[in-house]
Amino acid sequence: MKAQAGIEFLFYIAITLIILTLFLYSSYSKQAELTRLKIDNELKDLAKSAAFEINSAVKAGDGYERRFNMKEYYSNVKEFNITIKENIVEVNFGSIYHYSNLLTKNVVGNFTLDWNFIRNQNGVIYVN
Repeated sequence: MKAQAGIEFLFYIAITLIILTLFLYSSYSKQAELTRLKIDNELKDLAKSAAFEINSAVKAGDGYERRFNMKEYYSNVKEFNITIKENIVEVNFGSIYHYSNLLTKNVVGNFTLDWNFIRNQNGVIYVN
């Protein structure tokens, strides 16, 4: 009888550990997916924000100047690239890319992850 009770106890412990392992794995995969979605949304917002800054300079016209900090637009992603190609802003982090359209192709320079200075001089947008 004692041996049977011991075996049943070990069986219940094993079942409990299996259920706990499945629960922890499920929680981890959900957390990883949420983190990926948070980064994806932040990169999308960064692309829109960078395009907004350039498009604001275009709309304001010649003489527009503004100094701003890109850190206002992100908090979760620390290492990413912002590239201006033709009339598109590209933001990437690893294998995740987001794009936003610009109103002009006349953009010189690139954004930094910190302070940036943007100006419109004779229809050409200068970044930094």
